[in-house]
Amino acid sequence: MIIKKLNRILLAAAFIGLLNSCDQELDVSTKGQNMPVVFAIINPEDSIHSIRISHSFRGNPDGAILAQSPDSTCYDTLAPKLEFYTKTGWKYHEINFLPVQNSIREEGYFSRQGLQLYQFHSKTSEYFIKGTHVVLNIPKGPQQDKITAIAEYIEPPRIFAPKQGLHTNLDFYPVSVEVSFEDPPEFVRYELHVICNIKNIMKSGDTVLQTIDKTFTRDSGNDGVAREYSHLSILVPGDLILAQVKKEVKIDNQVDYRLFDRIEFQLHTGSAEFYNYIDLNRMSDDYGGQVISNITGGLGVFALKYQTKVTNIFLGPITMDSLIHGRYTRNLNFKDW
Repeated sequence: MIIKKLNRILLAAAFIGLLNSCDQELDVSTKGQNMPVVFAIINPEDSIHSIRISHSFRGNPDGAILAQSPDSTCYDTLAPKLEFYTKTGWKYHEINFLPVQNSIREEGYFSRQGLQLYQFHSKTSEYFIKGTHVVLNIPKGPQQDKITAIAEYIEPPRIFAPKQGLHTNLDFYPVSVEVSFEDPPEFVRYELHVICNIKNIMKSGDTVLQTIDKTFTRDSGNDGVAREYSHLSILVPGDLILAQVKKEVKIDNQVDYRLFDRIEFQLHTGSAEFYNYIDLNRMSDDYGGQVISNITGGLGVFALKYQTKVTNIFLGPITMDSLIHGRYTRNLNFKDW
């Protein structure tokens, strides 16, 4: 939904839930009704789910003064909840968010006081079924006006290769590793995270774990065909992985030696609402400063995030040799033990 006739001054004030600090001075002085601002991204696989709720502000005093008052940006305690509906409209589950007082926020123009964060602690993947529509419902005000948004649950894309195993050795040389996966028509973008786990064995005898994340981004190539007929592949070259290791693993005289533990491939994507929100608001100048939002009765975004992964991947002998003796990482004291 496009919220029309919203000028750039209101846009700057509206997204207080997303802004932590600002290097430029604010000069806002105008009248009008404030608008709810909601940022809610739900991953069914997470065990802690958070949403942020605030509101824009207008008034005669300077905006920099108003921003320091939590009354200008925060509601009193609200009662947001997730409601789960089948595709036929039957409500089969409900989860309530609880307020988180004094959530940690960086210093900036906006007050760090006031209630903006709400959470619930529960893994919700069991409640998401094929055809589920999830409704974010936030009653507010004496008349119980509501802020609402809806997102449809889509089964996450499957990873075809490499397949999940108990212990899989892969060599990234001389041919790159190909990660192939489903490309359903409902998704618009994918992020492949190659997570490398490293053990730093210290001279003191302690072991310090380190995680390295090399990310590859790919837009969907699906032009409307069924998901079983649309696949995507991302090639993961060994040189890029080892170059990332070199970038993030620093020479440390306190480290006796290092062990490369294992790799995990994580495929991340999200419902179209999230990427539309990011992309179209980034190009808001092309829309005359209009704000893109799927929140009814407010601004912001409510969307679902998905994650599929393959674990227990280990370096094959050729790549391990390049890690220990190659040009990128030979001075980092990796061992093959």
